Amino acid sequence: MAFLAGLTVVVSLLALSGCESLDDVSGLWRTPEESKPVGVPGTDPQIKARLKLAVGQYGKDVAGVLVFYEDQLFWNETGCWYVHNGKMIGSTFLFEAQGEGGRVQGNLSIEEGEEGLILTGDIWNPDKEDESAEVLLERIGDGRDIRREEWDRGCK
Repeated sequence: MAFLAGLTVVVSLLALSGCESLDDVSGLWRTPEESKPVGVPGTDPQIKARLKLAVGQYGKDVAGVLVFYEDQLFWNETGCWYVHNGKMIGSTFLFEAQGEGGRVQGNLSIEEGEEGLILTGDIWNPDKEDESAEVLLERIGDGRDIRREEWDRGCK
């Protein structure tokens, strides 16, 4: 009985510790405001943009929307692609995003940053090996923060 009481205390402390899961990518992610725009591989002509990613994870499968913004305040949207074939393998998010004007593949890892979770890694144009970009995205909301309009953007 003492063992169960001790186990309950440990589980409660872990739940209250604020640790976020490194194997759940669900939520809203975006380029940090202080970061420069990245050249988005797979766009023709290649655009410079800040990225916002809204994704939901269902088991190991992941789907969502990748949106491009040309301004630092994330007001001026320049395009969006649907994320498909997304998979979580441990703390690594593998995906493809495709829409009007191109496509991109990505390999991003979830890590603990100074102020919360971040995604870091590379995105690339699968049709042109020399088109790639390093990406850093910060988590700005979890799966509960995704509104319907994040999904229904009318991406082509």
